[in-house]
Formats: sequence, C-alpha cells, structure tokens
Amino acid sequence: LCAPLHASCIGPHPVGTTQLTWNDPDRGGRAVPVRIDYPALSAGTDTPPRSGCGFPTLAFGHGFTISGEAYGWLRNALVADGLVLLRPLTESGLSPSHLDFGLDLAFAGRAFRADARFANVAGAFR
Repeated sequence: LCAPLHASCIGPHPVGTTQLTWNDPDRGGRAVPVRIDYPALSAGTDTPPRSGCGFPTLAFGHGFTISGEAYGWLRNALVADGLVLLRPLTESGLSPSHLDFGLDLAFAGRAFRADARFANVAGAFR
C-alpha cells in the first residue's frame, strides 16, 4: 500500500529553475551544464525546491539544432504537475556527439540525485 501524499506534494506547483555545472569524473572531468526545473516553494530562479515529496526526475534530450531553452512550455506543464526536469545544455549545433549527449543525460540524473542542494526532492529517475 502507498502512503497518502501530503497535501503540499499535490500540484500545481510554482516552477523553480537553476543552472548548475557538474563535472563527470568518469569522462575526464567533462563539464556538463544542466538547466534544472523543479517544483518549488515559489516561482523563480534559485528559489528553494519543495522537498519531501519524492518527485520523479526526467532528463530531457533536446533536438541538437534546437536550444534546450526552447522548451519552456514543456517545463511549465511537467514541473507544475510535480516532475523535476533536467536539460543538459551540451552538444548543440550541427555536429553534436550523440554518444556524449546520451552520457550527459545519464550523468545529469546521477549528479542531481547526489547533489546535497536537492536532498529529499527527487524520487525515481527516468
């Protein structure tokens, strides 16, 4: 049986956003800048995330000729409903490495879950 969700975990939620760069030690310290959109206590940049709800986390791969910033509509819909959205800002342009981008997506999920700033925010990673 599942425990009932606390009322504060049920959306719609204000959307918080931040950008962090994590370094992947398994790939020579590769810098991976990531836009992080999360259910927050109030809307805005670098606002405190809502914690204790175990929100699912999705690493989202943008089209390589489209900026990761072009998906604001998706961010607003998914995050308000209680999903953390990770958007690596790597491998854009005409000659991206799809392998590196896939590895960046996987790394972003691991790095987010390990980051103390987001303790008690994330649940499952997809």
